[in-house]
Amino acid sequence: MKKWLLLLVLLTLTACGGTTDETNDYEVYEPEIQKPTEPAPEPTEPRQIASPPKQDFSADAARLVAIVEETHPIFILPHLLPDYYQTRRDQFLVATQEPMTRPDFALAVLRYYTALHDGHMSWGIQNIGGGIISDGGYLAVPFTYVYGGLFLTNYPYAEIIYIDGVPASHIIGQVDYHIFFENEFTRNLRLPYHASSGLILRRAGVLVDAVGAAPARSPVYLTLPEGQIQSHFTLHSPNITQRSHGYIIRYEMMDDVLFISLRAFVIGPHITEVANAIRDAIDNGVTRFVVDLRGNGGGYSTAGGELLYAMGMTLPTFGSVIRASDLAVARLSQFGIHFEEGADRLESLPNPEAASNPNNISLAILTDYYSFSSATMMAAWVQDGNLGVVVGEPSSNSPSAFGNMMFYRLTTARFELALSNTRWLRPDADADQNVLWPDIPVPAADALTAALEHLRP
Repeated sequence: MKKWLLLLVLLTLTACGGTTDETNDYEVYEPEIQKPTEPAPEPTEPRQIASPPKQDFSADAARLVAIVEETHPIFILPHLLPDYYQTRRDQFLVATQEPMTRPDFALAVLRYYTALHDGHMSWGIQNIGGGIISDGGYLAVPFTYVYGGLFLTNYPYAEIIYIDGVPASHIIGQVDYHIFFENEFTRNLRLPYHASSGLILRRAGVLVDAVGAAPARSPVYLTLPEGQIQSHFTLHSPNITQRSHGYIIRYEMMDDVLFISLRAFVIGPHITEVANAIRDAIDNGVTRFVVDLRGNGGGYSTAGGELLYAMGMTLPTFGSVIRASDLAVARLSQFGIHFEEGADRLESLPNPEAASNPNNISLAILTDYYSFSSATMMAAWVQDGNLGVVVGEPSSNSPSAFGNMMFYRLTTARFELALSNTRWLRPDADADQNVLWPDIPVPAADALTAALEHLRP
């Protein structure tokens, strides 16, 4: 019983939904492809770009390394720590001895983070007060990453060859140099977001204007095989899933199936209302359910647990290794969780046999590449416990991963940083630990239809 209470609290603390940049307030336009002349057109006047001032971040860097090494669980799991960690750490500390700009320090932190193999820490560096550091914003034109290149979303075969004269391959290389991706689906999904960021583009050699620079933002030229388009920098990236759906959760009956659309894992009366609706439906003879987690970036995983408990299910147990640290002791003690004196961890083993489905519920979970963190966890509960089927696309983070974020600040850089404190282990130790593969693989747009066909043989 004690282990279950501990797990429930820890799952409640797992609030890691990817980026905080979830507003719909961004600018996208339909670019017009212009046929090139010979030679291809260039800006009529060279842009004068102001570089941010340089500062001494060496104290922040030393503090960051100290907090990471005393908090992150990878340091008590030596089989996960890469051989090059110490070299990467020392390179970071040496580089930050010299004054640098704040964006360059953010990139140095991200490069250091790649040695932790932690997808939750690799979204970006957040400012104190909110907002991901982007150094001038993002390119306003949407594109995708496929076949090893960048392609305009609105022109399926229009590959971006250069951005302001910088090869797209070089920009992709800068993303891979600074960002860790947990699996191939994460990389395919997030690379366009990072490649459109002024933070990466400036490092690659693109001249990045400040957003809204007077008298007008200078154009950025994207060279395609058949011409060029102009773009500029805007406040929010169009290359990111916008999760503002106008609701957190809603439900409806689809004939004999109760359909639940969960947009974010947020605890509150809305979850209780839907849980009660589930119980009422079961009392009225409903046994078929669909929970839609497509586009769900995570949050407090107990929100998903409440829905499954309402179906009468018990859940398989995720294993966990929680690192004892000053940050963890201070935070977890608020919830009545304490480490034994001298212990360096709290540890529990995964157990798929803990699952049960006494009401014989037929359940389908819908996922796509944007399902992340707690959405992946809920799908793994259902799949590993044989509680139902997962339908759609692989989720974009690993089912066994780091998480349970602790927060701290770097005062000189004004960074609000999140640091994983726990290693989660999916319940089924024999399943793929890096990718949650759907039981019924179909394109995300077809997932609901496929789920209903499965539930109604």
